Amino acid sequence: STMKIDRSASPRLLWLYAFLFLASHFTISTASSAGGGKPFILRVRQPDGSIQRVGYATPEKAQEVTLRQVLEQAAPSDQDESIYPCSVQVGSRCIPVSNKDDADEDNTLQALGIRHGALLTVLPGEGTPKKSTGLQQKKTTISSSSSGDDETKSAKRWNPFPDLAKDYETVKRQIKRRKNSAKLSFGDLSALHQALHTVEAQPTGSIYRFHLCQVAAERFAQATTAASNDNQPRVALLLGTLHRERQDLKRVRHKTSLSSTTEAEDYCQVAKVQAMWEPMQPSNSKYHYDAQTELLDYAQNEKVMKVAEWFGLVPVGWIYSYPELRHGDKSDDEDSLPVFGHDIQTGAKLQIAHMKRQLSPNAPASSTLEEAKRGFCTVAMHTPSGATEVFQLSDVAVQMVAEDMLVLDQERNEDTSSKKDDDSSSKKKKKKKSAAPSKPQRFVSTRHAVLVDGRETKK
Repeated sequence: STMKIDRSASPRLLWLYAFLFLASHFTISTASSAGGGKPFILRVRQPDGSIQRVGYATPEKAQEVTLRQVLEQAAPSDQDESIYPCSVQVGSRCIPVSNKDDADEDNTLQALGIRHGALLTVLPGEGTPKKSTGLQQKKTTISSSSSGDDETKSAKRWNPFPDLAKDYETVKRQIKRRKNSAKLSFGDLSALHQALHTVEAQPTGSIYRFHLCQVAAERFAQATTAASNDNQPRVALLLGTLHRERQDLKRVRHKTSLSSTTEAEDYCQVAKVQAMWEPMQPSNSKYHYDAQTELLDYAQNEKVMKVAEWFGLVPVGWIYSYPELRHGDKSDDEDSLPVFGHDIQTGAKLQIAHMKRQLSPNAPASSTLEEAKRGFCTVAMHTPSGATEVFQLSDVAVQMVAEDMLVLDQERNEDTSSKKDDDSSSKKKKKKKSAAPSKPQRFVSTRHAVLVDGRETKK
């Protein structure tokens, strides 16, 4: 429409005419756009991965439609079986859809807040068969030896130290699932870096002093050097009690007339070994003890634990002996270490088993989980000289063993030998090798990289 404006009018009237003209034009354009009506389109992703589009003429008609009607309209024509009950994911929400029509009458698009252009992902229920059509990507099989390769395995894993738990493989898979997986951003690199274990010496240990009975230690050493055993390495479980005593026992305490100390005293945690239990070890190796002993099987040692509980004793550590043949010709250099990777794995498994036992209903009331975490030591005895050293595994080492991070040389040798046997079985039959464990090595390999002195390494 046209509007005649009198130029001789005052400026206020001119502004009033302009305002009325713009208001009428805005009202006409709004009414025309509303009358035309924009379509309302939704995208529905089926369980097989295909995407169907569902459209409605106007948003007003779409708001009255239920979610079940949208799924039925988007269902493929060749679908024979029903997908109900199922759930529909819209953004971060997950909306359940039952197999009854009456239960879904209130699930309209307007009530659910579903807008134009939304993507609805259909998640089938447990009993719904997943039908795949078109080209399918071949699933890659991952060996069971890799750490964290199975999400269900990592979910069922018991973490002795949850604050130090890492899941590098899961983070790596999440990054690979993205569209731009070939290019790693700084956030991806930071996430991978944070998922690595930091291997370093723990500043302080929980046990400050360790008391071992001299008579029991001499008997253990004599049993390893006996002629009948031929320097056979042995292993035993140490049972005792945990106490708190003064850190400096020789310090002179100055007292007042009231027989009270003038300064605060420092107390420390002390472990005292009262008994030693040694299982049978059917091993023929001269390098180290047999790991497949009853020492790691707490299910068969309920009698031992029961007798120890009667006397108020708990496992405070374990002891093993190692002969001079373990180091070979390098007994004087840095390779002559009392603790190897095999010992770390066995000691960590024993500590984890003891921690799990404290959480069981049959655990004694006197012992706590914190004592099991902190009060477990590894004792190494040199067979020829009888020299004994006490070590404590760091919390990171125990958590890494719980995550099956360590790859021992014995496992690597078994894997390579099995491959060779499989390759040569078609040509000729070989004699079956003995199950004796191989000679342990100083270095330990990990299933994926760890941080040592700020650098990533696998050894």
